[in-house]
Amino acid sequence: MTAIIEQIDQLFKEKGLPLERRQAPDGNHIYTGVFSKPDAKPISFNIVIQDAEDIADFQIVYGELAYVTDYAKKPAVLEMLNELNMFKTGYYTAVLAGDGEIFAKCVSRIAKENVFPLYEMLVIGSNMSLALLPEIEKALA
Repeated sequence: MTAIIEQIDQLFKEKGLPLERRQAPDGNHIYTGVFSKPDAKPISFNIVIQDAEDIADFQIVYGELAYVTDYAKKPAVLEMLNELNMFKTGYYTAVLAGDGEIFAKCVSRIAKENVFPLYEMLVIGSNMSLALLPEIEKALA
């Protein structure tokens, strides 16, 4: 286990985040969790962190925010996602996948000297994803 992963494990423990960690066949580390608030849809997320010693790339994905099942609405959904990406998603990009899934992702980099930015982006992403749900649902209605 690298110094970066040890520091991330410690940070998540200090913050009380009950995340499951496993190592992928390619050596990268995957954390899985669910963001939930009372009276709100739980949002699952994954964090993939490169297996590196000093500087590591990472990606946070909030999956299954919604699904486009009526492909006649695809142009309106894409227009809405473009607008959200310009004005509301911050570090994140809201994406429409080929199977109709709408998800949000963030790709960045951390150094072993300070892994806290990953936690900050996780907190921002959780709240941002939750805030996007009403707008996404409106576009799908």
